[in-house]
Amino acid sequence: MGQYLNLFVADDSINSPYLYRSFKDEIIFGRYINFSDFLTQDEVNIITPNTSGEIVLGKKRDATMLEKAKLPIVLYKALNGKITLEEINKMRDKLVIRSQEIKDREREPERLKNALMQVEKYLNDKCTELPLVHYAYADSGLKYEIGYTKINGIKAHLEGDLFYYENYEKVRNKINVKSYFKDYGKVDFFVEVKPEIEIAGKRYFTKSITKAEHFKDEFAACYSFLDLAIKAGKRVLWEFG
Repeated sequence: MGQYLNLFVADDSINSPYLYRSFKDEIIFGRYINFSDFLTQDEVNIITPNTSGEIVLGKKRDATMLEKAKLPIVLYKALNGKITLEEINKMRDKLVIRSQEIKDREREPERLKNALMQVEKYLNDKCTELPLVHYAYADSGLKYEIGYTKINGIKAHLEGDLFYYENYEKVRNKINVKSYFKDYGKVDFFVEVKPEIEIAGKRYFTKSITKAEHFKDEFAACYSFLDLAIKAGKRVLWEFG
């Protein structure tokens, strides 16, 4: 999912926080979190952003078998620029009730903040089960982070954020040393994370953090923005696109 996540007010009177795509993909769209495990349906609804510029308010009817069968063709045409957004929306409008009105798209900042705080608490409470992020450093003081190394003249990246692996538990405490582009596949192995590790005869030092720590700045930025909105008595827009 390549879109950005945006938190803002309609009149732009409050500076919006910058939110990384990884925060949207991993946390807000729950790559490894099931919101229904700890949030009510209302809380799931408030934390789920709507598409930029519009919101689906309800469903008119279920898609017919023919409409479902046509969906892959429509998606293919959309990806290849062979169908316009207007044409897509005409199809959607047969099935759902959409609105572009600000009043329909806005949500209460208190409720959004409360839902986000519960998600952050969940990340902390479940930190021994959820993914970790590992960093490698050139020095024992952990000041000079290393993103890659050279192995037999090949640039190999040191990847310690492997949440996307299908069998994640097997790599939870490992760094993947991997080459890309013209050298793709020439280097690809794992190193067990310890305070000190050795890769191709070079010594590195490591630090591991939880996902709660990894995204603490994004949560804090959201809270600060929402607090300002609450103080100003403004509702907020929470959209991706």
